[in-house]
Amino acid sequence: MAEKFIRFCITNIVENPDAVSLEIKEDPDATRYQLTVHSDDMKRVIGRGWKTIRALQSLVRIIGIKSDKKLFLNLVEPCSPQ
Repeated sequence: MAEKFIRFCITNIVENPDAVSLEIKEDPDATRYQLTVHSDDMKRVIGRGWKTIRALQSLVRIIGIKSDKKLFLNLVEPCSPQ
């Protein structure tokens, strides 16, 4: 459920939805979602004063609380081509 929610929110925020990558890392105590977006979309996902990404992280945590799991959303900076 959290994965669908994250994908829905992010693909509607960014200008390059095809570049969205969501990697899931299962730990014994938590599930971590590693989100990577196109470098041009980083500002849109972060938002002014980090408000957008923090709101998404809070909502993902709430989804985890409702399902008795620890869920975390991390935004990974995309690698710049060299």
